[in-house]
Formats: sequence, C-alpha cells, structure tokens
Amino acid sequence: MAALSSQYFCTHDAGPVAGRGSHYWMTVELLQERLNQLFEELWNAEQFSVVTHREDMVDGFLARVPSVNHIPMALLELTFCGEEGKDMGGLASNFYAEVFSSACRTGLFERGSSLCCLPSVTDKLNLLDNQFLASSDPMQHLQVMGGLLCKTMCDLRRIPSSTFPPLLWKILFLPESRWIEVATLVDCELYDADVCRGLLNTLL
Repeated sequence: MAALSSQYFCTHDAGPVAGRGSHYWMTVELLQERLNQLFEELWNAEQFSVVTHREDMVDGFLARVPSVNHIPMALLELTFCGEEGKDMGGLASNFYAEVFSSACRTGLFERGSSLCCLPSVTDKLNLLDNQFLASSDPMQHLQVMGGLLCKTMCDLRRIPSSTFPPLLWKILFLPESRWIEVATLVDCELYDADVCRGLLNTLL
C-alpha cells in the first residue's frame, strides 16, 4: 500500500498523522477532501479494463496487474466472463466487495472463525495450492492486493466491514516479524474466537 499511496498523495502534505483532538480531525478532513478531488479527476479519465471470471476474480486481476507498480490510477471497468451488461459502476462495486474474500480461496488470505480475513504468513504462501499463484512470486501478489486495498479507498468504494479484523490496520505497515508485538488477545478473539479460547486455556 505504501508504494501506491505515494503515487496518489506524494504532492499532498496532510500534516500530523497521529494525535488527538483537532489535529486528528484535521488530518481526516484533509484526507477525505483529497480523496474526493482524486475521484473527480479520475471520473472523466479513460478507465482501466479488467476482464475476469467471477469465480476466479483474484487470478484474473493479478494476471492483468502482475505487480504493485502496474496498479492503475484510473478507475476500474469490470467485465465478468459469461455475464452480459456494461459496467456502469455496479460491477466494479461488486468486485471490490468480493475480491478480498475471494483471496481466501486462493491462499493469499486466511479466514478465521469470525469469517474475516488476514494475509497469509510467508511459510503458507510458499505452499499455495493455486497453480497460477504458485507459478510466480506469491509475496508479490500479496503486495498487489495491498495496493488494491489502497485503491479501494481512493476510488471511494466500500468493502464489507466484516472483511478484515481491526488487527489488519495494526500490522499493515509492519514486517511480519513484528506482527506479534502489536497483536493482543482481543485481536485474536475478534479474528478467531476458537484459537483465542485455546490460547487462554494454555496460558491459564
């Protein structure tokens, strides 16, 4: 996400990112204003066409966008193979709403008992059962999905709030080796209550 966000916001000084009170709300308001400006600029630009099967939308998107540097600033225009109709915004909305959950089926993301998703750890990425993903660099594909998450915000699209647990926003910019430093038992419970109960039983 960092690479893509620098493309969007490299000329925008948002001031303090952390803080309380007026400083925090100033940052949020500036970010919202910048996102609205970007959306207006991109609305009239030529759209980036993606043709994919609905059941394999992650593979289709990654084939079109092989690395995070290929993620377009333009709005997406989706075509699902075998489905009639032109994308007037609804198909792209469906894509953003479903693509991260679909990534769980590919092995790039893992789903907890709460049904929300987190990125797979490196060891599991190396054991992907998906022929398309396993034939290239799975970590590179995971970076593309991170860039797509950033683009979701920049394109003013929504994804279901249940897609990701709060822990994702803690680990987003941290290396995998530091994830354990910020994760709490509450985060564990929100992601997978069964694992949390087992961990508590072990600790007690």
